[in-house]
Amino acid sequence: MILDYINKFREKYNQQRGQRFLSRGQREKAYKCFEKALLINNDYVNQFNMALVLIAMARHKEAVAFLERTLEKYPDNELVLTTLGEAYSVLRDWDKALECFMHLTSDHPNNALYQKMLKRSQDVSAREKYARSRELFFKGMNLQQAKDYKGSTEALIESAELDSENAMIYNTIGYVMMMDRRSKEEIIPYFEKAVILSPQNEGYKHNLAQMKLALKNKK
Repeated sequence: MILDYINKFREKYNQQRGQRFLSRGQREKAYKCFEKALLINNDYVNQFNMALVLIAMARHKEAVAFLERTLEKYPDNELVLTTLGEAYSVLRDWDKALECFMHLTSDHPNNALYQKMLKRSQDVSAREKYARSRELFFKGMNLQQAKDYKGSTEALIESAELDSENAMIYNTIGYVMMMDRRSKEEIIPYFEKAVILSPQNEGYKHNLAQMKLALKNKK
């Protein structure tokens, strides 16, 4: 009984710690935490967490293995289906991506996002542009991790050109430019674009407000 309690505590501790590391972009540290949690308890929560960090590390084939196991237990789970469909898209496994998006649109026919994903995965040109955009995004993330901010920014801008409605990419460009100590005048348009595309996102609005305030105080 005491050992079960200790293991549960250690599992929860590593889950929470891994999530904090992942939110900060510290992927290797997040991976180690999720790996420890998985060794304690090989359940769907820890499998899904491992899949998320593997995707962040651009290790999509490994992520798919964890996601497929999770889907076997929860075949109608929206989050798992969406994440798996995205991973299949990056790997250009279009038949399996289509299965995920068709499942989602069948269960949620009024969801505009799922309809968009399905339509994109059926269009040869659109889906290739999307897959290439994701490749460039992950390339940009790896370059940022290596502190090559110039190379990261270039890859992310190219990614945004291929997926121009993705608010996250624009916000990430602004963040990487901040790390590269670019001028506030250069950074602000990217944060503005992110807010325009995703006006409900409080994080994007916060980034834009902080940058505008810093520019105002500079003058």
